[in-house]
Amino acid sequence: MAKNFSNSNSLISDEKDIKYKIKKAEDTKKELQNFCESYFHQLHYSYKILMDEKDKIINDKTLEINDLRNESQCLKRKLSENTSQIETSDTIARRIESYEELFNQMKELKKVKIRILSTFWSSVHKKMRSFSFDYKNNFMITK
Repeated sequence: MAKNFSNSNSLISDEKDIKYKIKKAEDTKKELQNFCESYFHQLHYSYKILMDEKDKIINDKTLEINDLRNESQCLKRKLSENTSQIETSDTIARRIESYEELFNQMKELKKVKIRILSTFWSSVHKKMRSFSFDYKNNFMITK
């Protein structure tokens, strides 16, 4: 009978130990859930800020590109005017002067086009390097 009492005390002790471990595991689980939830909210907030910054950069670059396009259109009009001057010019000296001006404006137009392209591609490359996409979770993250 003493042996049965000893076994039941051992079982009660084991049961208390298991209940304590289960409680501790549940507490740890809650802590991890709270941490993960907090981390997710921080990540979501950071992602939202990043998307706002990306949109602002894209808008700024779009305005800059539009300004460069307007400048390009202005140079094209001047180029067209100079071309018509060359066609209607009577003297060789006037034609040479018009060709030189046309050449200079063509160089300026080329510089503007290069600036447009480099501005656009540099902003695209910067943004693309700073993002990666987790296809499994459909979630965009920063590097």
